[in-house]
Formats: sequence, structure tokens, C-alpha cells
Amino acid sequence: ETGKSRIQDLVDECISKDRPGDFNQAMMELGATVCQKLSPACGKCPVKNFCVAFRNDSVRTCPVPKPRKSFESVELDALSVRASNCEQVSGEAILLVGRAGGFLSETVGFPLFGQKEKQGLMRWLTELPIVKSSRVLEKTVSHTITNHQIQIRIVEVTLKQQSGIADDFIVQFKNQFPHLIVSSRWVSKSNTERSVASSLDRKIWENVSRF
Repeated sequence: ETGKSRIQDLVDECISKDRPGDFNQAMMELGATVCQKLSPACGKCPVKNFCVAFRNDSVRTCPVPKPRKSFESVELDALSVRASNCEQVSGEAILLVGRAGGFLSETVGFPLFGQKEKQGLMRWLTELPIVKSSRVLEKTVSHTITNHQIQIRIVEVTLKQQSGIADDFIVQFKNQFPHLIVSSRWVSKSNTERSVASSLDRKIWENVSRF
């Protein structure tokens, strides 16, 4: 971190206060066209006279490879809830939540359940009288976040078609799992993909929307 801080200080001295974006764009272009990781074109580099690696003939050793992190396997359940009699949305609606913790915390998407909550989720859904049907989709979703390899099982729930059922489900969901979400809302099926925040949620929706 000390080295990074020193480099940042040196870079700050070079960057124009009026047009800092020019420097950033130049560095990106240099990296994309000249100073490439596997085949650097040092002979035509416009800044080679200032390059320590070029001067020391150590270009091939840069950058120093980072030690590879071991991957950790994680299993989650994603909950997809459908409601057909929702006051806020015309037609079939899908429940999205603002997640409170765990993976993708503080983002909007499908409710996610870790190992501790998974068994409680299925039991709760079975006993909930406003649920018309629930099932586990056969195909799972694979996703990688940093050093976590995530396998997601999708639990699809359809609510009964009665007035107020959608709002009632949210109230009971928050009471049962208060630590998982900070907000919730119903969105139409056509707006679901553009309403979620992550590629993980889009993968989940891709599986769900097939049925």
C-alpha cells in the first residue's frame, strides 16, 4: 500500500488540474496499443526514456504476477416471486428487494439466501397460506465474485390471485427475514431485467423468464 500511495502522489503531480481525463485516456491508450502485458512495443513507446523497466531491461518481468487466490465454493438460493394481482403493477409482477448483507449487499435484485436461511425458507413457503405454488427450478446458475464460485438454486413462487396478497407477502417476508432486505418493490416482467443491478441477477432472470 505504501508503494501504491507513492505512485499515486507522483501521478497526481503530472495530471492537469483542468483536464485530468486527458491523462487517464492517454494511459489507457498506451496500455491498449503499446505497453501490452504479453507483447510490449517498447521500441515505439513515447515514454520509454522515463520507464524504469525499460532502462533496467526488466520489461519481461513486469508486472509481477500476483499469487493466485484459492476459490471458495458458495451455495445460495434465489427467490423469484410472481404476483398477478398487484396494485402497483399491471399484469404479472416480480418481487425485487434491496439486499441488506452478504453477497451483493446494498444492491437491488432477487432475494438471496445463504446456507443458514435455506432450510427455513422452504419450510416457511410451505406453511404460508397465500402461496399458490412453489418449486425449485432444475437448472442452477453459476457465477464468480472475486474468489467465490457461486452456485445458485432458484426457488420460484407464485402467489394466490387475491386482492392485497402481494403487499401481504412483503410484510410477512420482512417479518420472517428482517436481516436480509432493506427495501422491496414489485416490477413488471418487462421491466425486471433493466431493474436489477448485477449480472448475477440477470442470469437468474434469464433462467426464470423461460418458464
